Amino acid sequence: MSDIKLNLDGIYAVLFGLPALALACGIVGLLLVFPAYRLLKIVALVFAIPAMVLGLAFITDALALGGPAGVDTLDLIVMSAYFALLGLLPCLLFIQVRRKPRENLSK
Repeated sequence: MSDIKLNLDGIYAVLFGLPALALACGIVGLLLVFPAYRLLKIVALVFAIPAMVLGLAFITDALALGGPAGVDTLDLIVMSAYFALLGLLPCLLFIQVRRKPRENLSK
């Protein structure tokens, strides 16, 4: 047979976790542009909670990217991006949920 070995450490984090976290961060970040409405807060929760659960489910797979056997620079970049997005998403969600509607200044 072949002597080629595939290193599949972190494949689930790269294929599923990273895109889900990036999409959720982008959506919640874009919702911050609009005025604070209850519907936007619900939309933010609908996108952020499943992405955080998925991100936490693949956390051990993301940690395998920085394993002891020869750390690759690309693996470190992907692992750093994964954990940065995993930390950014709860912060964006907190800001979105805590926003208050602006008062009507035209009185």
